[in-house]
Amino acid sequence: MQKIKVVALDRYRQPIVKELQKLGAVQLKDVRERLENPEWRNFMEEGHSSEHARKAIPILIKLDRILDIFSNYLPKQSALKSMTQPVPTLKVKDESPSKLLSSAESYVKELNTKVLSLNSKLDSLSSEKEELERLQVATDALAKIGLKPEHVGESKRLVTYAGYIDKEPFEEFKAEMAKISAEKALFNGVPYDEKKYVCYASVFKEHTDKLNQLIRKFNFEEMDIPYSKYSGNEIAKRVGEIEKEQQKLKAQLKGLASKWNSKLKALKEQLEIEKERGEAEGLMGKTKSTIFFEGWVPSKNADLVSKTVSKISQGRAFVKTVEPEEGEEPPVKLQNPGLAKPFEALTEMYALPKYHEIDPTFVMTPVLILFSGLMLTDFAYGLFLALIGLFVWKKVGKVDESIGSFGVIVTAVGISTMFFGVLTGSYFGDLPKYLFGLEPSQLALWIDPLTSPIALLTIALIMGLVHLNMGLIIGAYKNASAGKYFGALAEQGIWFMLQFAAFTLLGPMFGWGAPSSFMKYLAFGLIGISLLLILKTEGAIGLFSLTGFFGDVVSYSRILALALATGGIAMTMNLLAGMVAGTPYVGFLLAALIFTVGQLFSFAMNSLGAFIHGLRLHYVEFFSKFYEGGGAKFQPLELRRKYTTVE
Repeated sequence: MQKIKVVALDRYRQPIVKELQKLGAVQLKDVRERLENPEWRNFMEEGHSSEHARKAIPILIKLDRILDIFSNYLPKQSALKSMTQPVPTLKVKDESPSKLLSSAESYVKELNTKVLSLNSKLDSLSSEKEELERLQVATDALAKIGLKPEHVGESKRLVTYAGYIDKEPFEEFKAEMAKISAEKALFNGVPYDEKKYVCYASVFKEHTDKLNQLIRKFNFEEMDIPYSKYSGNEIAKRVGEIEKEQQKLKAQLKGLASKWNSKLKALKEQLEIEKERGEAEGLMGKTKSTIFFEGWVPSKNADLVSKTVSKISQGRAFVKTVEPEEGEEPPVKLQNPGLAKPFEALTEMYALPKYHEIDPTFVMTPVLILFSGLMLTDFAYGLFLALIGLFVWKKVGKVDESIGSFGVIVTAVGISTMFFGVLTGSYFGDLPKYLFGLEPSQLALWIDPLTSPIALLTIALIMGLVHLNMGLIIGAYKNASAGKYFGALAEQGIWFMLQFAAFTLLGPMFGWGAPSSFMKYLAFGLIGISLLLILKTEGAIGLFSLTGFFGDVVSYSRILALALATGGIAMTMNLLAGMVAGTPYVGFLLAALIFTVGQLFSFAMNSLGAFIHGLRLHYVEFFSKFYEGGGAKFQPLELRRKYTTVE
């Protein structure tokens, strides 16, 4: 990444920004960082977003509002169709900003008024319908107790409440009402449903406080009776009229949506492009007749950007590219070739590397494929994964590049799983035993995890040690490159020394032969040096890192655990299907159902587990040995078109 600095005449500002957006290779820096220095403020002031960008904002707000309303009246696409079918694009002219804004403002204003008017009428009708429906519910409930809506409320002398009360306290509530005095209170209630009664209570106004106390005590739910000029049969008639009016309004909105939706999305995209250009101008500094801007550009694009700016300004520009200054943290753009490219998203999911830090994607790619395949380790599951991945990669990837990258990852893991499935003899677990009488151990070209778990555990731990040491080597290289030689010794070197000592002293336990006296003394010496370095750099609490490193190694035993889980669950489903297969009449159907559902469940859960645990071994165990992260993503000014193509 290089820094580019440009001084040009102000009249070339818009053409330069437009070309930079087309190139998509420059991330502009905000000039206000420079203007914090009084020396810069003496001859330059900060720029402002263009007038076109400011005018585009209110139009975009109206467009968003219209499109949001239209989304309720457009035909719903199936998820599969929307993922696999490219978005249709409209051909547009590369108009001047003023012409684009003028035409957009005129018909968006007219359409906005029409759409909002129709939508407002719909909302008003919906509110009226809801109130009428609530009134109908209340009217029906009151009819059970011989009351009409207009009877509820206050009169000159009486206060009448209507509502609901739970079934259990009803009798007690009734008794309490009687205490107010039969002459001074009226009460009636009948069952409304299985849980509550509908009732009314009416008292003289001077007894309102007593009634309110009872209502609070027994959680009396007062009935919601909306005011309306309609009553009785008029309510149902008005609801029918409203529904007809709603259908007409919805039909009008649906027609507008089908006619304008694509055009408005295209227009929105054009305006957003213009808005981004205008905001880019606001990042520049200016004098009376010149502009100044600087930004970051990938080294491979630096020459092209310089030539483009010089060409646009007809040579009347000063363009300079320089290397980042000491202490600067340029944005990061990951550059991985081939298969590793899609795996960059997994690195970003954890954290982008800092600019001068090593990108771990190139190591993570093959190891994650290896680990995930070994954890899933079933040929049939791998085949399914590969087919799903190819579909996502080739079909969905045409519509969404990021999802297409995920398809590449799934395909690679699927192929790895197929490979290890052949080596371990797993095909839907032990299905070949039921079909051909062949055990997995007979089909395995390598080892069967269920019959040789110790062998696979040993392999998993060895792979873990190799993986961790790769991280330590990268960490040591990182420290040494930065001139931190003591850091390389204290942070990574001690673990190489402790591993050498452990293998030397524990070798006889594994049948490697007893070490010589010299090797023993060397091992104890390395342990002593390592412990002293830990105490010096981290203090006594640093000794806990010894168990931490051991825990990291043991963590790789999850490779065996997931391989056993995959085979074990698949075999269990086969066993259950085999047990019911002999059931008269329905045995075959039951067996097929159990096998299909069980294997799909096993495939889904174990595939997810293999991927997640493969990532965990990188994020927690591997990255902790060298990776810091925290870089800022390179976000250039670029032209993003989804709904439009320029004629």
